[in-house]
Amino acid sequence: IAEENGVSRASVLRASHYTRGIDIADNLSPGIKQKVFSGEVKFTNEEMSKLVQVSAEHRSDVLAQILHPEALEVLESASAEFEPEKAEPVPMPTPQTEEFRCYHVPDEFMKVYKSLSRATEMMKNSWKKTLKNNPSYFTDPEKQKVLRFAMQRPANYLTEIETYLEKALAEALEEEKTA
Repeated sequence: IAEENGVSRASVLRASHYTRGIDIADNLSPGIKQKVFSGEVKFTNEEMSKLVQVSAEHRSDVLAQILHPEALEVLESASAEFEPEKAEPVPMPTPQTEEFRCYHVPDEFMKVYKSLSRATEMMKNSWKKTLKNNPSYFTDPEKQKVLRFAMQRPANYLTEIETYLEKALAEALEEEKTA
């Protein structure tokens, strides 16, 4: 084919991958082929080659990365490195947010703070890795439901802790008043 058309073998392979990639993309997301032909959607040779070469079970994730690279950017920006040794100001979510703009962890509490910070970082890194490897969870409505369901447990747990803290603080303030 390359000789017949006066092009290199690499050009034929690129075109083959591109065409096959478009077919794969259209199978995963019907209507993509028409959008490519109309010029509404454009793919690079590299993107289509990656889609062709990846295993079938990961193709929907690769297509999601190609179609929605902003989802990965969100993950990247959310994973800015955090170093508790710097004792950076920590925003304190309280009902009276004007009361605490930021909070510097006192040295005597730093051990517990670092332990909790490490746990937070481990969870965040685990979620980031999982979502980076499965970006279709940002774009597929059914997978979004699974993601939201998975987010409920840690969110509920943190809400329970916050509620307990508020209750304990209110009780301590009440004891101070009566003393």
